[in-house]
Amino acid sequence: MSTDYRKLTKGEPQSYSSCPLYQVDQVKAKLVGLQLAACDPSINQSCFIGTSSSESVFQELYTEISESDASSFKSVLTVANSSTSCSLCSLKFQNLQEQKEHFRSDWHLYNLRQKLRGMSPVSEEVFENIVG
Repeated sequence: MSTDYRKLTKGEPQSYSSCPLYQVDQVKAKLVGLQLAACDPSINQSCFIGTSSSESVFQELYTEISESDASSFKSVLTVANSSTSCSLCSLKFQNLQEQKEHFRSDWHLYNLRQKLRGMSPVSEEVFENIVG
């Protein structure tokens, strides 16, 4: 079951904080210093480059957007889905088909269960030894 995937280098684990959106003061505090940025140069940059003022970012997030702006946001948001890697197993794939196969593999599912239990994921070699 050995595959020829390229290994990703492990970095420091990231920790994320969250708060409910109805806790307005907490949301404002988390937005301090954030800037909105566009990923697509063909989109009007002024819509996405914000100031570091948490109040202005807060206002932008809680303001209804028009139909045309919504389609612009959609094209920016789809950029994040173009990555073909698995951060859990530290793999990078050549194409989407390899990535799909990996996500359905017993090894990946085992690592997901490990993470849910608060344990570290295992390498493919260790997984092979576990399942025999």
